[in-house]
Parts: sequence; structure tokens; C-alpha cells
Amino acid sequence: MRKTFVTVAAAASAFLMLGTGVASAGVHGDYLGSGIAIRRSPVSGTIDGRGYPGQGECTTVAQKASDGYYWGYNRNDTTRVVGWSRGDYLSVDGRGC
Repeated sequence: MRKTFVTVAAAASAFLMLGTGVASAGVHGDYLGSGIAIRRSPVSGTIDGRGYPGQGECTTVAQKASDGYYWGYNRNDTTRVVGWSRGDYLSVDGRGC
């Protein structure tokens, strides 16, 4: 079975094109790099944790921030740390969460 991964930024763009404004349904995925920051707020918020491939994550909101990137509000499946990570470092596997 072939898996297709889409970044949160691409998924957020699709939601915005449909006119819903912000992605609000929980979408499961994973981290696309080692040590991805999980922040209290997008761009420069305090880092509360880090995400790593294989830990899994659930993104519930995606929004474009002041740096021009989409950021996903996510929960790390392994550590349960919750916060914002840049969308191009998060994948979406199509499963809900």
C-alpha cells in the first residue's frame, strides 16, 4: 500500500480555497524532521517540546502566521505536548484524530 504525505501547509491551503477560513478538524500526521519545535505561539513562542519522526501528531488548526508560513496547532502523540509547529514540518496522512 502506497502512503501519500501532504504537509499541513498544503492541507491548510485546500481548506482556505474551500472558503472555511481555518482548518479545524483533527488530522493525523507525523513530524518531517528531528527536533521540530512545538511552541506556545507561532513564530517565536516559547518552545515547550520537540517532535520527531515516528512520534505522530494530531493537528487541529492551521493558520498563516506573520512569517508567511502556515503553522499547525498540534499534539504530539507520544509526549502529549501541545502547541504550534510550522506546517511544512508536519505531514498529514489522511486519518482523523
